[in-house]
Amino acid sequence: MNAKIDFESIGPVQAQRALLLVYDRLPDGAWGGGKKPSLVSFEAFGDDLRDAASLETTPVVEALLGPGHEELKGAAAREALRMLAEDETLRPLVSEAVTRAANPDAAAFPLVIGACIIAFSLMPKIEVTEKDGHRTVNWVFDPTSNAAVLLDKLTALIKALPPSVVATLAVASVVV
Repeated sequence: MNAKIDFESIGPVQAQRALLLVYDRLPDGAWGGGKKPSLVSFEAFGDDLRDAASLETTPVVEALLGPGHEELKGAAAREALRMLAEDETLRPLVSEAVTRAANPDAAAFPLVIGACIIAFSLMPKIEVTEKDGHRTVNWVFDPTSNAAVLLDKLTALIKALPPSVVATLAVASVVV
């Protein structure tokens, strides 16, 4: 499936829902260690990242991990979905999630969505090609990895977000 996925056709809430659908449907075997991380481990990851955040990244980390800021969370979720869809083996899963998320139900999101968005945006992937040409991709979720490396990746994520969304955080953090 090489069809282009129109990430801009879904709103911020639908983008977050799509990312959770991808998380839900990624099998255990797609994760380093062969087991999907729990949402609790994403929460712990968020807490650790909050503690390690720099002055530059703190407003975005706090906004992603706290309530509200749906536009920012949606933009970051779209970026994470784009990164996942770059992998041809995940593109159909991401496409299906985006399509399904466009028909939202009324369920509220747990606050852990922010930590999930950050983790999916920063997780390294390991690709293995077998002798028969079969390719396997594993996502490595390691909340204990080097915080400086994660913050560098987070800074890159922030720069990839629409400037108008990030600018509202800078104003909000000065006002508060």
